[in-house]
Amino acid sequence: MISFLKKLFGRKNNGPARIGVVVSTHEAKPMPDPTDTCAVVDVSGPEVDYECGHRHPERFMIDLYGMKIGLNEEGLAERKLCANCHLVKLKSATIRCAKCGFVIMPGDGVALYCYDRKLFKKTGWITFVGEGREKSVIGCLRWDCCPSGGFFAGHWTGDQFQSAFAGGSAAAEAMRTGQVVVSNIGGNDE
Repeated sequence: MISFLKKLFGRKNNGPARIGVVVSTHEAKPMPDPTDTCAVVDVSGPEVDYECGHRHPERFMIDLYGMKIGLNEEGLAERKLCANCHLVKLKSATIRCAKCGFVIMPGDGVALYCYDRKLFKKTGWITFVGEGREKSVIGCLRWDCCPSGGFFAGHWTGDQFQSAFAGGSAAAEAMRTGQVVVSNIGGNDE
């Protein structure tokens, strides 16, 4: 199958323009509804001492607004923060998407949308960027939420929005410069 696709799409294009195509037959499952819950869940294993001064089971997951987050093996082995201290730290560094309500973690790429009271009902979780006519709200880049990668505008750092473009979003930057925009949505670490 792969050799067939290579043969089909592997030809050199000698024309002035190249066209890239991404095709998938995978049907994405709709996203579940987010929750308003932030809690330690799926606790297991013996209680151990953590550097934060607390005792807690050695394995745990944290549910942030419907998204379950677990530490990798290296993080669990360090035992710096117990589950409850991790939860407090995560809650202080995360925000929620203005559209879907799911969590946006530090380092996540984000979209910016023009603020419209009719589209974004006033909730306790909307994070604003800018003021006046430039007022925008931060959204996630999940497939079932963000309409296009052209809305990619930067990253959430854990305490503020960090813009990736002078023009605002990838689409606005392409229009501003008249150039193709290539960016790493995954952040500087990836």
